[in-house]
Amino acid sequence: MTIIVFSITTAIIAILFFLPKGILTPKKKEFVQGKVLIPQISESVAGGAEDFFPDEPTLGNLITLNPGEIQVAVISEDFDGDGSEEEVIAYRNLTEPDNPLYIALFSYDKIQKEYKRLWNVRTDVTRPSTVSFFTLDLTGDHHNCIILTGMNQKDENTMIALKVFFSGEDENLPLSYKKILQLDIDGTISIQNIERSQAYQMGFANGASFNITERRHNPHSTNDLDQIENTYAYDPIKSVYEIVGTTKIPGAQIEAGRLHELLSGDKHTFEKFINGLWYRISDEGMIDNEQYIYFDALNHETNFYSEGNQQIYAWKSSYATKYGLFITAQNISITSLSRKIDIELESLDSIRVKVYEDVRMRIIMNAPWNGSYRKVKNLHNTIKDNIMMLPNINAAYNSPIGKIIFNENGEYKIDLNGNVQNGKYAFYKLEDNEFLEFIPSKESKLQRQAYLVKRNTSDEDSTLSLSRIRFGIKGLYQFNEMPIMLY
Repeated sequence: MTIIVFSITTAIIAILFFLPKGILTPKKKEFVQGKVLIPQISESVAGGAEDFFPDEPTLGNLITLNPGEIQVAVISEDFDGDGSEEEVIAYRNLTEPDNPLYIALFSYDKIQKEYKRLWNVRTDVTRPSTVSFFTLDLTGDHHNCIILTGMNQKDENTMIALKVFFSGEDENLPLSYKKILQLDIDGTISIQNIERSQAYQMGFANGASFNITERRHNPHSTNDLDQIENTYAYDPIKSVYEIVGTTKIPGAQIEAGRLHELLSGDKHTFEKFINGLWYRISDEGMIDNEQYIYFDALNHETNFYSEGNQQIYAWKSSYATKYGLFITAQNISITSLSRKIDIELESLDSIRVKVYEDVRMRIIMNAPWNGSYRKVKNLHNTIKDNIMMLPNINAAYNSPIGKIIFNENGEYKIDLNGNVQNGKYAFYKLEDNEFLEFIPSKESKLQRQAYLVKRNTSDEDSTLSLSRIRFGIKGLYQFNEMPIMLY
């Protein structure tokens, strides 16, 4: 009897072991944003290399576009639930004036083993480097919409949203679409994401649709910065977005001459205006001392500071808009991270910033860098008037970060076990303190660093103590790190 029981138990264990993974566990249904691929584009394509995002996979020979059609972005998603993903391609048509972007949907034909184009839709976007291309359940019915945003030839912001549905009547056209939203404005467009119920998250019920808001100039106002905000809501009966509310937003009072100069369409003029340090104003109107942005117009860099962390982005391109500047930027340390920065003029000392994290992410209202910023007045002049540059030195030091060599020509080299970093350095005094700044070369992966210098000259060979710091709107900020000793 014992042998029989043992044999039965062993058989049950073997069956459970070889069952497919997860068969006994109910699957949680998830509704996620579609995957986005950015294909490689040859730099010889009209428009320049900065209009595209290289070093990403492409569909290769799976999909063939027509002559003159250049891929800009691709989304893979199963719209009809047949287990096979459709491919949605945003492509640029070089055979038409202004090279507009199109959206095309390709479905895989299992018999002929190839992708077939079902339809394409023309958009008003003409600047590929400003494109955001993604899918999102706008209407709350668990079916993702295709959304493309970007700038058109008039430097207006545009958004198009397509709702894909399964027709089931025409075998040659199993998936159809309806354009539920089309906006072209000289302002900003945002999706108002809201928290949906747990029942929606688990797939048991539909959720509320997301509203769309647009801000544009108030045509009935004599102040050029007065704006109106229109709110669009989804009408499930008509299957379109319609205006449900309008709010007047007063603009700041700006001198007419300066306003005309800054918003004349010359991007270099606006770049000079934003050059410097800007601190964020909270929703309550208070100064956010923990978050600010530094625009370095000369070196075309943007520094983001938040809670002691610094992120440096290089400007890849910029376009003048009716109310400011649109910048596309790339992280200098992690080149796969990109940001689009939409800057609008609010007053002579304030701007409104909207940051789109990268082309793979949807636009949200409460992005951490979005908001109003004010300029730190006279920061550049104050430092310039009080700073005293110290002469370059010719010396070598040992340190925990490697051997550091300072040359009289203003260059440095750090050698740590054969890992060499180099760039330029500067010693200077501000008030009663001495500082050292390392400016790495463009080939280096390091970021610019500033240190508070303390000298110990009691010994025959002087030593230096370097404490990492940064300058903020409240003055000097010292990191809670151990000093680096140079000896």
